Amino acid sequence: MDLNPAFDDSMAFIRREYRLILPVAVGTMGLAVLLLGLVIPPISADGQLPPGLWLWWLIPVGFMTGIGTLALSALRLFPGLSVGEALRCGLRHIIPLLLVLFATLILLIFALSALGVALMLTLGSGPEAAVIEAMVFGMPLTIYLGARLSLASSALVARHPQESSIKAIKRGIAMTKGHSWRIALIMMAGFFVYLFMLFTLTAVFGSMFMLLGKLIGDPAFGETLTRLLITFYVSVFFASFTILLASIYQRLSTRNNGI
Repeated sequence: MDLNPAFDDSMAFIRREYRLILPVAVGTMGLAVLLLGLVIPPISADGQLPPGLWLWWLIPVGFMTGIGTLALSALRLFPGLSVGEALRCGLRHIIPLLLVLFATLILLIFALSALGVALMLTLGSGPEAAVIEAMVFGMPLTIYLGARLSLASSALVARHPQESSIKAIKRGIAMTKGHSWRIALIMMAGFFVYLFMLFTLTAVFGSMFMLLGKLIGDPAFGETLTRLLITFYVSVFFASFTILLASIYQRLSTRNNGI
């Protein structure tokens, strides 16, 4: 099945309903990005993030991001919803979504750990090198799992009244069968576009804001403007990508129902 029409569907929806999309995206994903930027400590001299209480802040960050993903999927799949209705839909389904994602994360960590041990035994790699090698060799598995779970949020918000949350997620996973690597390619392409735009915005506008801060004698002002710009960009980008995935779900659902 050709997934290209999903791009046209999502762009048309964004142009038509951006007044609903922006409050949900900024109020959930944007706040999550802003909070994460505030609590993450500076990277240590050895290039690692020090452990600490800041890790607990990942829980509310995950909740806000998940609620935003579910709410945006609901807006795309059920035209006419208000912002409040979409957010309530996200709140209703956030727990099963996070549980499935957490279980998948544990499975992925276990698989990468086993791969790292195997690399240490076969290649004689040191612990740090084995971790890097395991992440590199395990990248296809990570991308594949991401693609298989990409429609889970849409399947959850669109579940039938008699359908359990777990069955809805399984249905979303099953719908990606035969399309996993195409969805994975879309996700990878989106990731590279995201990085390119993030670098461009930071290099161009970040430099301008930092210069402005120095001119007015308050460098922190430039840093704040840059952080707000990046927060807005990240929330809008991931909101658009969520809507694209919901459009793919709608296309596949229509095909499966024979419409």
